[in-house]
Amino acid sequence: EEHESRIGVSTKLNLFTYPWNITKILAPSDLGHLSRLLVQTRLAERYVMPFLDEASRSEVIVNPEGLRVSVWDCDTNSMHCLVFKKWATSKSYVLINHWTKDFVRRKLRPN
Repeated sequence: EEHESRIGVSTKLNLFTYPWNITKILAPSDLGHLSRLLVQTRLAERYVMPFLDEASRSEVIVNPEGLRVSVWDCDTNSMHCLVFKKWATSKSYVLINHWTKDFVRRKLRPN
C-alpha cells in the first residue's frame, strides 16, 4: 500500500460506486420538528434529478406527495425509504418521511 501510494496507483477494487453521493453539514433546521433534510437546489438538480426518468422528475416537482426514494446510508450499510420533493414555496428540494428517526437518532449532530 505504501508503494502504491508513493507511485500514485491503487490496486483496490470498488465493485460499485454511486455517482450521486452528497454530503452536507447539518443545520439546526434539518434537525427540527419538521423532520426534513434540505438539499440545495443546485446539488439536487446536478446530482439527483438527472438520474430520474421524466415521470419521476414530475413526481418530485409537481406531486405534493413527492417521490418515494431509497437512500443508502454508507455509515450503517442500510437502506432507508424517504420522500424526495420540491417545495413549491421556496423552490428547495427536501428529503422527508422519518429522516430524523432513520439518521439523526444515531448521534448525528449539527455542524
